[in-house]
Amino acid sequence: MSDVPRVDSISRFVAGLAAFRVPEPYRDRLRNPYSNHLQRENLRIYLTVMKSLRPRVLLVGRDPGYRGCVRTGIPFTSEAITARGFLPSGERLPAAGGPGAGYRIPEGRPPVSEASASIIWEGIDRYFRTPPLLWNALPFHPHRPGNPQSNRNPALAAETLAFGRPYLLALFDLFPSIDTVLAVGGRAGEVLRRLDEENRLRCEIFFLRHPSFGGKRMFFAQLARLKAEGRI
Repeated sequence: MSDVPRVDSISRFVAGLAAFRVPEPYRDRLRNPYSNHLQRENLRIYLTVMKSLRPRVLLVGRDPGYRGCVRTGIPFTSEAITARGFLPSGERLPAAGGPGAGYRIPEGRPPVSEASASIIWEGIDRYFRTPPLLWNALPFHPHRPGNPQSNRNPALAAETLAFGRPYLLALFDLFPSIDTVLAVGGRAGEVLRRLDEENRLRCEIFFLRHPSFGGKRMFFAQLARLKAEGRI
């Protein structure tokens, strides 16, 4: 009986994401009913298995990438990662997913990979005893006008990022075990810093270099330091 409220709360959370007006990655398009069912189901599975791990650490990025979360529904996770297992070796993390966990990827073509997702999971493999919960400050996909196969550049406006605040705060209610937040990149850091200034958070926050565009070495060095200090 104890599992029923947990599953219901996660399902309500995913349904709330799907109700937002932006299609990707969770809302169905009007001309294609059930178009993003795969992403919703993957996210539901991911949050459910992560709930069982009682993660202490939340790792927050900026927004979904079109080669990663937009396709899978899971932040910082590509089709290639869900197909082979979450670790670079192909090994499954305990109760966290990979082959056999029920994640869905399209058939009939090779699974798509994403550079940032691969680096993030390499860092998880190296520096974390228990995988952190992964999320995006804005859980919806902004893109260049007329080109959904792109990531928004230049940086998002603060007003746009603010649409993700209610979902980020709700995530802390779903995962009360979280006591540490890692903000990956400057824009995610801005969101977390503002929430902290408003006393909306009751946890430690650390600000990390995003691993893209030559940031991998610094990102790993920061994780290594946090691990040495017993933070993660």
